[in-house]
Amino acid sequence: MELTIDSSRGCVRRSWFRRRIDHISGRYVACHHALMSCSRNYSLLQQTCLGIRDSRFEFDELLDLENQSLIRNDSLRLSEGLDGRDGLDGREGLDGRDGLDGRDGIAQEIESMITCLCKCLDVPYSSNNGWTEVMQLLLSLKEEKNETYGLFNAVVTRFLPRETGMEQGFHLLRLLIQYHDPELCSFLDSKKIHPESYASVWFRSLFASTCTREVTLVLWDAYFLLRDPFLMFFVALVLLINCRDQVLEMNDSDQEAIISCISKIPKALEVEDVSDLLTLIDTHYSTHTPSLSVSFSSFSCSLFFADRQTDSTSHENHFLLFLSCPLILT
Repeated sequence: MELTIDSSRGCVRRSWFRRRIDHISGRYVACHHALMSCSRNYSLLQQTCLGIRDSRFEFDELLDLENQSLIRNDSLRLSEGLDGRDGLDGREGLDGRDGLDGRDGIAQEIESMITCLCKCLDVPYSSNNGWTEVMQLLLSLKEEKNETYGLFNAVVTRFLPRETGMEQGFHLLRLLIQYHDPELCSFLDSKKIHPESYASVWFRSLFASTCTREVTLVLWDAYFLLRDPFLMFFVALVLLINCRDQVLEMNDSDQEAIISCISKIPKALEVEDVSDLLTLIDTHYSTHTPSLSVSFSSFSCSLFFADRQTDSTSHENHFLLFLSCPLILT
């Protein structure tokens, strides 16, 4: 997938990581160097970037939620779909624990972790919330239950929009499209195609359900190094604008066909495309987006689970939002 920008608006020449590292604390610089030089303990690197290394979590193992059967069924379905790369083989500490082994053991581990997070966040579980897609990717790292849950908790609470904030997130994406590509926004509006119809699956799984495992892990590197949950909106924006011509050519197609085409855009991403995508965001789209006059953290509180518990340093590299948005100001 070739990522480009309009030549009339300038060419990208700067290194995304070199420019960003200058603004990130020494701890994240170290994480980046580790990422470049060591692939044997990727999970440990992610834990360090997220600040959860050596954290210990308690599981009450009481599987007693109102929709527990739904969690159990989804956990079984996920475990049955795993292969060796996804985490069934070679995961230390799982086979034989408490008399359980293989897929049944993994299914119970998954159910326990999802149940624990539901209780921690005090939210009901739903099959389309993206959690199983996130879990599947994390299981491929083949870590112990404690480490897997720590990453799962961090990804869901810090980077996935909660259900009550999804509408605001979709509205924000539309505003970004409207500002950076009015023609594309007008076309989508004329077809009554709103962001929730194609971006919901992207945001709910942080692109894990549409990108390959390798691409998703590289994308998540950027999320974890920058600790910027709003990065996903600019990722979606660049993907859409990069395929704008293809979308605009579908003027005679029906709504369902256009939505299907847009939904599949991230599938074309390859690992080598990610650095170009991040460069476009950093040197072009984020810098050409007017800043919003209200507090970034106040909007973050309404959109993400982490809300005010998030360290203020986690926002030091955030991409500035724009326009006066009634949903944000309320």
